[in-house]
Amino acid sequence: MVQVRPILFVLGLLLCMLAASMLLPAVVDIADRVPHWRAFLGASVATFFVGGLLLFVTYTDKPVRLGLKEGFLLTTLVWVVMTAFAALPFVGVGMTYTDAYFEA
Repeated sequence: MVQVRPILFVLGLLLCMLAASMLLPAVVDIADRVPHWRAFLGASVATFFVGGLLLFVTYTDKPVRLGLKEGFLLTTLVWVVMTAFAALPFVGVGMTYTDAYFEA
């Protein structure tokens, strides 16, 4: 039986890390006076909200244990979900979501 809670916890943690990494391009765009900083900041806030929500809902005091099945599912979800959120800044600068998804 696949345990979903640890998978969602790790996914939430990775989404929060992605959100933090989106802040660096926003800061650089602000320093260079490029108007695209809003796309990075908005994408970062949305990503952090979803990641934080996953962390909050799935948090437990017990250590996270991932088996082989959980590892395979987590790998697949990370590829799909992280790319979906990494595409948000591209959408913010005018790309279609499909183009942004495959660009990310």
